[in-house]
Amino acid sequence: GAGDGILAESLRDYFDNAHREQKRHTDCSRRKISKRSRRKKNPTVIATDNYSWPVARNTAVENLSYQEALQKYCSMAEETKTNRHVIVLCSWMPMNQDWSADFRKSHVNEYILIGEYDDGQCGDNWATW
Repeated sequence: GAGDGILAESLRDYFDNAHREQKRHTDCSRRKISKRSRRKKNPTVIATDNYSWPVARNTAVENLSYQEALQKYCSMAEETKTNRHVIVLCSWMPMNQDWSADFRKSHVNEYILIGEYDDGQCGDNWATW
């Protein structure tokens, strides 16, 4: 889960700053740009956690299990029929659990796993990595 939400907040700040910087450079150059690049939006960063571990709660973190988050956001992308690209950023998956199978079943476009592998403390040594 997202825990206290600091990673998600940092990603939002990064994308906001990058967007402002890109807009500033585009405005300064006064060159014509395509409609597509003018409409480019920041990715939506959504943090979820079920708070099964004792961690400080943050209002920017939705209280959802990973299964509930997959159900909500993968089905939302499917229902809207937009060109949404769903990327799951999973940090420190609990030991001896494999969530990656559920990521694949939910048809996420990509998933990124953060944590130790092989004899580490994250996920299942065989199924996850």
